[in-house]
Formats: sequence, structure tokens, C-alpha cells
Amino acid sequence: MLERGSVMIKKNAHWISVIITLATVLALLLSGCSNSHAVFGATTPHPVVLHHITRTIRPQSSSPKQVAAFMSNNSSNTVIYFDPHPDDEVLTFGVPIRNDLSAGKQVYLVLMSAGEHSISREVINGRYDRQSVRPSQTGRRVWCKVHHRYHNPAAEGYPYMTLETFGKSRIQEFIRASLALGVPYSHLVIYYLPNDHFTHAAVKRIMLDWIHRYPGATLKTMSAWDVHRDHAMLGRVLDELYAEGKVWNKVNYASVATRLKYDHNHWPIIRLTHRQDREILKRALAVYKAWNPKRGEFALGYHSVPAQFDFVERHMTSKRVAG
Repeated sequence: MLERGSVMIKKNAHWISVIITLATVLALLLSGCSNSHAVFGATTPHPVVLHHITRTIRPQSSSPKQVAAFMSNNSSNTVIYFDPHPDDEVLTFGVPIRNDLSAGKQVYLVLMSAGEHSISREVINGRYDRQSVRPSQTGRRVWCKVHHRYHNPAAEGYPYMTLETFGKSRIQEFIRASLALGVPYSHLVIYYLPNDHFTHAAVKRIMLDWIHRYPGATLKTMSAWDVHRDHAMLGRVLDELYAEGKVWNKVNYASVATRLKYDHNHWPIIRLTHRQDREILKRALAVYKAWNPKRGEFALGYHSVPAQFDFVERHMTSKRVAG
């Protein structure tokens, strides 16, 4: 009798947990639709699994059934890339991603942020505003180095980009570029960590969640020496987890910005293993260079760092950082 009662309590607890989880997800979705701060300023990471785009799963409370619903625990052939912002997956990781896919690896691409602080929003809008990283510059015009003019959304026939619509547009570029690289849609996962404010705790919680799901996977990201603080935080946390023995295999790469500033010759150069993959990488890069506002294509990546895109298109290499 006691045993049966215990089973009933467990069943009730399970359904209560399910109801609470669904209520939490609904609240998050509603707040994300009505409040851009809730999307881009959240301190708790909420990943979105793209083949279940309306589902949000908290990494710290995912049940085994939820995890199994979208990920397999067979991690012997799995590679997980932690991508700080949209465009880093092609600029820094494009070459190794293609090599891993060509080698038959199961590649997961984990986007950590919408990258909403990119200067390309101000470039496309033609000026700074109160949502800019530098609100004191509100009203100041911003020159477009790509089109050699000041953009005017009203005159050019496209809507002015708020921080929220800009973040969504950046994510759309990320999705299109990732698919062009050959990463399956179901292997794309997005977190909304605040741009320029990745915390050690949030990054560690996310990485540990993935390590728990794929204990034998290889984890790849930027280096702790990167010139961008979000990039460096990812590298730092991964290095710490590796030193603690929680990660068996890891690789750190130098971002293009870091290579352009501190390109050490002792860093090993990574080249494409298959020559035909050059065209695939070019198509992925082209996603971030596409300018067709009527179709919702704003070349946001290229407007942000044109020199980095040109560099990758010329060299088609990545660099691995020891440590």
C-alpha cells in the first residue's frame, strides 16, 4: 500500500512539474513578445531549439525526457561549437565546421547571443539613437563604408530597426548562414545572453548542461586571449572546465579580429580538407553580404566587420590557439 501511494505521489509530482514547466514557457514567450528587455537583457539563459522553435528549455532544470526529446546522448562523434554572436560561425568556425561535417561528425551550433550591440544597426539606420551602446551620441549620423553613404530607412523604403527587430534579423542571418554551411536545422540552438555582458556563471551553466548531455563530445569555441570580452569569456570557461577534467576534448580558435591584431605565427593554421568546400563556405559568407531590404536582407554581418569578411574570403583559413 505504501509502495502504491509512493508511485501515485511520484506521478502527481511529475504532472505538477510538467504544468509548471509549460506555464513558465508560456510566460517567457509572452514576455519575449511584449518586452525586448526580457529577450536581450535576461540574466538566466533560455535556449531555443530551432526545430521546436516555440519551446524554451531551462538548462538548469531540463528533465531527462526533455533532453532526450531533441538530443541523443550518443556523443562519441559529436562536436559542439559555442558561437558568441551571429557571423562568428562563418568567420572563425567556418573552416573547422566544414571539416567536421565532411568527416561525418555530428555538429551542433550553439549561438550564445543575438549580438544586438553590433554597430551595423546604427549603420543601417543611418544614425545613433537612445538604444545605442552610446546613447549620448543620439542623433549623430553614421557613415556606411559598404555603400559609401548615410543610410535613410524612410527614403530607401525599409523600416527603422529597433534593438529587438535588429536582433531578430541577425538571428535570421545566422540561421541562413548555418544552413548554407551544412549544419542541420535541428542542430541549431540559440541562447539570448546580453551582448557584451556574458557572465562566467551563465556561460559555465550552459556549457555544463551540454557536457551533461554529451559527455564524450568535443567542445569548440574562442580563446581566452580573444580581443572581444564575450569571446574571451567563452574561452576562459572552456579552459577551466577542461582543467577540472569535466571536458575530455576541446579546441580554441582565434577570432579574425584577434588574428588581425595579434596573428602569432606559432598558431597552427587550419585549412579546408576538401577543396570543394570553398564554394560552400563562400555561400555561407555571402549570406552576411546579401543586401536586399525588400526581402529582409540587410547584410548586417558585412556592415559590421567588412574587413573580416574580406579576410576570410581571401584566406579561407582558421587558427587554433594552444591552451
